[in-house]
Amino acid sequence: MGPSGAAQALGFMKGVMGVSFAAGPPIAGALYDALGDYFLAFLLAGVPPILAGLAMTYITSEACCNSSGGRRGRGCDPHVLMTCCANA
Repeated sequence: MGPSGAAQALGFMKGVMGVSFAAGPPIAGALYDALGDYFLAFLLAGVPPILAGLAMTYITSEACCNSSGGRRGRGCDPHVLMTCCANA
């Protein structure tokens, strides 16, 4: 993705996190009422940012792989991906 795509990546991450910030408190309150503690609420709060990070990793690797001549589904040489992503 590189510096040129940093704003898009941050926007994607902030968008996903915004949904969890809006929905999180009512869900956490319901979980507290049902279970008596916040442990599960705190665990679940970390899921959306982790999934968004994994999605961005996949998107970035696919974009680098496709731009470097790799074939989708067959994988790319990790060195090509590292070089492509480092130079993006």
